Amino acid sequence: MKFKEAYELRSEKRITVEEAARMLCMSERNLRRYIERYEEEDIDGLNDKRLARAAHNAAPVDEVFRLTELYRKDYVGYSSSHFYDKYKQRHKGSRSYNWVRLTLQKKGIINKSKKKGSHKRKRPRQPMSGMMIHQDASTHQWIEGGYWDLVVTMDDATNEIYSAFFVEQEGTWSSFYGVKEVIEKKGLFCSFYTDRGKHYWITDKAGGKVNKIVLTQFGRAMKQLGIEMIPAYSPEARGRSERMFGTLQKRLPLELKSAGITNISDANQFLKHKFLPEFNKRFCVVPQLAQSAFIPWVPGSISLDNILCIQDQRIVNNDNTVSYKGKILQIPADKYRYSYRKAKVKVHEYLDGKIAIFHGPRKLVEFATDTNVTTIGKKETEEKQEVKDIFIEMGLDGDVLNTCVEKITRNKDIWLKFLIKNELGLDESESPLIGAIITFLAFILGSLIPQLPYYLNLGMISLVISSILSLSSLFVVGTLKTKITGESRIKSGLEMVTIGIIAFIASYGIGILFEQLL
Repeated sequence: MKFKEAYELRSEKRITVEEAARMLCMSERNLRRYIERYEEEDIDGLNDKRLARAAHNAAPVDEVFRLTELYRKDYVGYSSSHFYDKYKQRHKGSRSYNWVRLTLQKKGIINKSKKKGSHKRKRPRQPMSGMMIHQDASTHQWIEGGYWDLVVTMDDATNEIYSAFFVEQEGTWSSFYGVKEVIEKKGLFCSFYTDRGKHYWITDKAGGKVNKIVLTQFGRAMKQLGIEMIPAYSPEARGRSERMFGTLQKRLPLELKSAGITNISDANQFLKHKFLPEFNKRFCVVPQLAQSAFIPWVPGSISLDNILCIQDQRIVNNDNTVSYKGKILQIPADKYRYSYRKAKVKVHEYLDGKIAIFHGPRKLVEFATDTNVTTIGKKETEEKQEVKDIFIEMGLDGDVLNTCVEKITRNKDIWLKFLIKNELGLDESESPLIGAIITFLAFILGSLIPQLPYYLNLGMISLVISSILSLSSLFVVGTLKTKITGESRIKSGLEMVTIGIIAFIASYGIGILFEQLL
């Protein structure tokens, strides 16, 4: 019921003030106040005058203006939480996070967050630091026009990031480097939680369970260190690291842009010395137990570098050399053994690019190179860039471009076929039989060219014409070959002609020799 109707019924003495108050769901005392104001000021007396007054704790208009201008000028794109950190640290703000967030939302500067999904149970953290270490990588546009992989190694119990760095492409070397940083800083840990990347695990079937018997180089190193490896079978299972990357992807690109970072080397320096200390201070949590599960690394008879490295077995050649990745490694003579011919040795390739040969536990020789963790696999990185360039020419960009490159380069066979077809313009033969028939017909056609002039019965002139036709055909074939090799046409044509002349002289000489013998 409306106030005016109740007031009229009370004025006509059809109901009492007590009954009217009950009908309007208010106290009798409050209704009497409303009646007095109504009789004095009419309908305006019912308005709540507090609405026209500013709250005693309301922020001054100029403070709200300064806050909004600060965001618009220096922090566009920052989340409310990220902006609040800067507001407190750099600008010594005194307002609460909720006030800052609501003020920006009311002004339409930032949007409200979407409602959370259905209720899910959170996996409890490990009680002590060092019980479980996460490692994962995220491909993202960390600077304008630059897609890198950020490799992060963090503690499950505290959220502390022990190691983080950018690389062009994550792999075995980047994983070794992250683990080495953790062990050198904190010590050995209990378990290691990762996705099913091919440098961590071997999966017999795509999307299937990992093979815990046949190990990768990284798996062998973890087993040697006594660290248990735990595979994650879905992004949801890696929720803690996935949420961490979500925060990093929102904050780090803005920080890099603000610092004027444009290359990977400067980005790694900024990440290590500036960003990580502040980030850990902001997001680390206190573990349930104060004790640590880390065991300090004490170098013994074997160094950490000889575990966190690529190890391959080789058999020594007769000349005491070992072949490794296209290199010939010479084993020098020593006083312990006359020769290492046919001996089984192990080749160690280290993070800094050095290569060593071991016979049992004894190092026979070490080769210093200029190769380091950032240039190992450079050929593979270049090939990936070629795939990316091909897709860019096709008109792809953004996330679609990166997804296509990742899909193609995940399988070596598909990767090779893609480059052969799109870079060299070659197609695989659909049928061996068709290929054999085409080759047979090509041989017949090629052999008919030098024979045609002899059907004209012109004597020595036929020989001259036949020679000219043969050499011309060879020159044409040589020039056509440059479509694949990319060489100079004249040079390639002359090479083919020279080979033809040498073959002709050799055939003629063999023919005369057989004629004399017979």
